Amino acid sequence: MIGESSLPLLIKPNDHYRINSEVESLDAFLKEQQALILTQLHQYGAILFSGFDIASIDMFTRLAKLFIPQVMDYKGGDTPRSKVSAEAYTSTEISSELHIPLHQELSYSTHYPNKLFFYCMKSAEQGGQTPLLDARKLYKALDPEIINIFSNKKIKYITNLHGGYGVGKSWQECFETEDKDEVIQIFQQRGIQYFWQDEDNLQFHEIVQPVIQHPQTAEHIWFSQADQWHVSHLDVDVYESLLEFMTEDAFYHNCTFADGSEIPRQYLDEIRYQKNKLIKTFDWQQGDFLMIDNHLVMHGRNPYHGERKILVTMG
Repeated sequence: MIGESSLPLLIKPNDHYRINSEVESLDAFLKEQQALILTQLHQYGAILFSGFDIASIDMFTRLAKLFIPQVMDYKGGDTPRSKVSAEAYTSTEISSELHIPLHQELSYSTHYPNKLFFYCMKSAEQGGQTPLLDARKLYKALDPEIINIFSNKKIKYITNLHGGYGVGKSWQECFETEDKDEVIQIFQQRGIQYFWQDEDNLQFHEIVQPVIQHPQTAEHIWFSQADQWHVSHLDVDVYESLLEFMTEDAFYHNCTFADGSEIPRQYLDEIRYQKNKLIKTFDWQQGDFLMIDNHLVMHGRNPYHGERKILVTMG
């Protein structure tokens, strides 16, 4: 029996032990065994298919679309990435020297994907792993006081976007358009509160419930990025340099409780501490295909050396 600690569940060609069949074609296997794969995805939270011949971006997105009715765009997302096709993005373009903390994709928004799919076109020479964390285990590890307070008060995520020059992404990059009316339409559709600070600078708020239940299994999950959006996440030197030319209200990211009250830093430190205890890692191999239940599993990125190319699609 596979231990519950397996994250991700690893499936290779001809792996009788895990799937009770020989897998000559991943495409054919996923088509025939969708129910089995989804059952395993809900059990483990992430599945890594390794050793298969995934030779193109088109094949990658075709495999992903077997499990999602519609591919989701990244409009409103905060991480810098580029579109490599109509249905796939680079996983991130943040400097290779930086660590990306564990998170569920777009958990700072009410508009988020249910599933993520990653494709390793090229693994890094050193580092570059995608650490994973089971959000069910994090929920159980956190102090019940934190769970109760965050559940009752909810989180307000605050984003500031410039119009072409400043810290972080511009609103044009974030929403993949030069048209302000299109951005406003997105806000209205999603019920997002927004403010044009002047002709070019934009601030918007989203209120999100940080404790949810899985839509299929009804398990309780910690679903929050408050620990990495809050200003306490910044290095002291970075924080102080930012304060030299802007107030905290103008920082690229920040968050409070939904009523505007400050989130106690000791709560955020406890969340960070528990997350660090629960990390699981694996090494990418060229051609790997990773499927993640975005409710159940957080992901991040370790620093790396050398060229690395990981693509993502979501829905």
